[in-house]
Amino acid sequence: MQRRKLAVDLKARTSFDYRTTIQQIEEDIIVIEAGLAQLDGRGDDLSRRPGST
Repeated sequence: MQRRKLAVDLKARTSFDYRTTIQQIEEDIIVIEAGLAQLDGRGDDLSRRPGST
């Protein structure tokens, strides 16, 4: 959430060219969301194992 807010704030600024920074933040968001999606998938698999609570 913080990175998304930062990207929005930087896009609103006109005093400097933040395109490279914004691109890096958006790539970070993609990587973070992919990692969270994988963790969500693993969480489902772990909950189906015998003996798990």
